Amino acid sequence: MQENLQSIPEIGFRTAVVLQAELWDLLRFPNKDSLNSYVGLAPHMVGSGDHEKIKFGGNRKKKQLHYLLIKASWRAVRFNVEYRTRYGAMLAKGACPQQAISIIAKKLLLAVRAVWLQKRNFVELLPRTK
Repeated sequence: MQENLQSIPEIGFRTAVVLQAELWDLLRFPNKDSLNSYVGLAPHMVGSGDHEKIKFGGNRKKKQLHYLLIKASWRAVRFNVEYRTRYGAMLAKGACPQQAISIIAKKLLLAVRAVWLQKRNFVELLPRTK
């Protein structure tokens, strides 16, 4: 399992260990949305009346997991062409950098889920840059 998780872009040994320790069994999450909510990457509406805003995270999240995935996302945007392209596209659409990186973190979490449940290595579509 450790090698499978570390095959994901910018998921290192420490991040993989923390993911295994915190998530321990992904089958307890019925779907990907409940996993996103557990980690704090699911958007939610904040506001009342005339003013409503979509926010990510909030107070109900696993802070260590959230922090590690955001940090891994910044590294992935820097070194992985696929994630850099997605990040740039979101910025071009008008998203702020924090919102765009939260979406990249969500993509990384879904990659973790797929690799974990399918017991296989991650396959990159585009080559890495140095």
